[in-house]
Amino acid sequence: MLSALQLVIPIPLLIFTGWFARRIGLLGPYAALGIDRFNSLLATPALLFNIISHASWANLWQPNFILTLMLSGMLSMCLALFACLYYGDCIPDASIKCFNAGYTNIRFIGLPFILIAADRNIIVEITFAFLLATLFALIIVISLAEFNSSRSRRTHSHAIKIDRAFVLNPTLVVSVAAVIFSIFGMTPPTSADVFLNLLAGAASPCALIALGIFSADKDEIRIPSYCIPAWILCCKLLLNPLLAFVLSRFVFHLSPLATQAVVLLAALPAGTGSDILAKLYGSKAKVSSQFIMLSVLVFIVIISLCVGATQ
Repeated sequence: MLSALQLVIPIPLLIFTGWFARRIGLLGPYAALGIDRFNSLLATPALLFNIISHASWANLWQPNFILTLMLSGMLSMCLALFACLYYGDCIPDASIKCFNAGYTNIRFIGLPFILIAADRNIIVEITFAFLLATLFALIIVISLAEFNSSRSRRTHSHAIKIDRAFVLNPTLVVSVAAVIFSIFGMTPPTSADVFLNLLAGAASPCALIALGIFSADKDEIRIPSYCIPAWILCCKLLLNPLLAFVLSRFVFHLSPLATQAVVLLAALPAGTGSDILAKLYGSKAKVSSQFIMLSVLVFIVIISLCVGATQ
């Protein structure tokens, strides 16, 4: 158990570092925005390109692994969606809330955890499956929200905004470029490879420190009137990994290493993706920093117990 804690303890330590630096005034009110923009526009795309472009297409394309991750997230989201609709939410609010039950925090927690805890032999397929599963969950939520908004005069405005955001998103653009490199067996020049390695090394610490700074912001500490229900947190951290285990073990018959990897991925905490959708659709179903931090803390405890039990 002690070794398991030693494995995951750098994650909360980096989050605490950002929180502490902000609370004592070492970092100003715009530090989180600057660090987050650097991470999302430069460091994380460099990391993804570095991982995917150096892999073969055979390693990237693992359909059973990808389907397991997608289906577990979709089933968890469906259950959360039906529950939200039952309790009186409109379709856009319900779809955005249920997004938190299947959407994994790829940038703030996902990639840092993969690099720290995952087996090096499976990092490539994990990252690629991660991106596809997140995109799949996002498509479901946008489709539900657009289906509802199609009854109004704003039919295509949101879709155009989202399409433009997708096309111009550095993470997506770089990932597609990396897949092309992988398919055709191309490698970047040595100088470019060194540059990308240096830039990619900043992705994980910047993401975690930015998360800590966000959580320390005084404006974020106030809990909003419309917060994500706690039972959605249970869907994300308990139901989703349970479904992933059942699918990987009894349906797709993945290897023990792949089963462990897909369960860990499914158990990763919630992210801020729902905030972006909530702003675009004028929804009140915004995720608070408390929800993200609580899901991170619960995730760390669960993963520590799981890793400790397997050792």
